[in-house]
Amino acid sequence: MPCSIHSLPNEILIQILTPFLVRSLLSIAPTSPRFSSLILRILHYRLLLAASLGSYKLILEAYHPTRKYSEPYLFCTYLSTPGLSSTHEGEGSFYKHTTVGGQFSTLNQLYSFFRPERPGVEGNVPKRPYPAGGTGSQADPSSSSEPIFTNDGDGGNQKIEHIINLDSHELFSQFCTIANLVTIGPRRGLFLSVVTVEDKVMRVYRDWLEERAGASREEEKRKSKNKQRQEAATEATNFDPTIEGTELQEQEHEQARDIGSSPSILWTDDKRNVGLLVTIKDRKWRAGAGPLLVSADEEQPASYSIEIKGVSSRPTQIQFSSFPVIATSFLNRHASKLITCLLALRAELVVRTTHLMLAVEETQGQQTNISGKAMIFGSFASAANATTA
Repeated sequence: MPCSIHSLPNEILIQILTPFLVRSLLSIAPTSPRFSSLILRILHYRLLLAASLGSYKLILEAYHPTRKYSEPYLFCTYLSTPGLSSTHEGEGSFYKHTTVGGQFSTLNQLYSFFRPERPGVEGNVPKRPYPAGGTGSQADPSSSSEPIFTNDGDGGNQKIEHIINLDSHELFSQFCTIANLVTIGPRRGLFLSVVTVEDKVMRVYRDWLEERAGASREEEKRKSKNKQRQEAATEATNFDPTIEGTELQEQEHEQARDIGSSPSILWTDDKRNVGLLVTIKDRKWRAGAGPLLVSADEEQPASYSIEIKGVSSRPTQIQFSSFPVIATSFLNRHASKLITCLLALRAELVVRTTHLMLAVEETQGQQTNISGKAMIFGSFASAANATTA
């Protein structure tokens, strides 16, 4: 009796298909329903590994173009992937389709959330004295020591601030976003492999800032009413503390179902592979006297303060960390007042999970073909040390 590949058990077929790249697996999937089911299981496992990063690190560089060479990179801590469960038959948007074809169509709609953090500090070392005398740097001449950074984030305890200025004729400002998937070397600043996940320059428009600021004000009013209602209900005997948490979870589940079209996300490009989930808040700031005569349709010069602060204010089931991340300021049409917009990111960095999976696959290919060389940033290291790590 002739045997075919379809007569093999699933365990052997999975071992055969596992070495294939993602794009090759997708081309094989239509071969038969059995192949489609097995390949979907393999891709599901790879999505879980890619989202959690494993031994890799996702680092983010977010800055105004004028601070390209002075702004440090940030370590990104994985938060969650809404719609993707750790079990193959789990709960979420990925499993709502009963057919294998429906689950394949959902693969590209999954997004993973990360919280960028400054590098942690494990201690301080004395600065090397200059031959001409003195130990302090130009930036901080009074300091006689410098920090020793770790290869992990600090938990989001420090905030990062950027300044963006707009002239009256400018309708937008630029903001750079670079995300790299790296393999950490034996010392700080040494990467054994680097794969670029995204490298784009975004445009932040005035009109968009004003629109999102208005939405943020409405959200603050709603939260204030909910807080007053909760305080009043606390005094009542029939208060149920789980009601408020259930409502918040339902709202975040609703947001997770339509991440790709969320107006609060500042995407790097039209492909919407990487973006920043933002909430804009504004406050008035006195800026002194302005011009006496200003046309109604004339824009005023604007100054933007972008603040990144990775502090989680409330854990939830999806773990969308609600923390203020970007602060922005700009002049109102009234020249005597300056409006400051604070952009707060709930989970700040949003990455399409399939896009991240391809980056992990490329990183694994680099490690397979490693030549003994290493990428070095910010500190001296030798390739010999990298190969022994």
